[in-house]
Amino acid sequence: MPEVPALALSRRVHALWGEIATAYDEIERRLAAAAWSDIGALAIHIGDVESDLRLLLEELPRVRAGTGEPTAALRSVWCESEALVESLAARLPAVLRAATAARDATAAQLARCHIGRANAESYSELLALSPRFTSRRI
Repeated sequence: MPEVPALALSRRVHALWGEIATAYDEIERRLAAAAWSDIGALAIHIGDVESDLRLLLEELPRVRAGTGEPTAALRSVWCESEALVESLAARLPAVLRAATAARDATAAQLARCHIGRANAESYSELLALSPRFTSRRI
């Protein structure tokens, strides 16, 4: 009965693709809110999910080949997974554009802060001098 391992593996693959879709949602939410504080942990999680998914995707063709004629349940999981992957592929360019725009906006803001600090630093040197009277009347 090879169908059970194929169905279990296919469901696990579908669940991992679902985790990536959830991560895309979270990335988009954080980019829109400019909330970068814990995005590194999200990136690590995505890397772990992709690693697990890569291993299962290498095993899936072998399991599919040994299954014979798939049942309706197995075909359903495969179709749902393919639809999910297609939607992720369609979303990826928009997520990358949003990430690039957020990076560029952050870089511009950092540059403005740097310029402001540099200007403040140069003015602070002038303020540190002892006051001098410029009027000749005194």
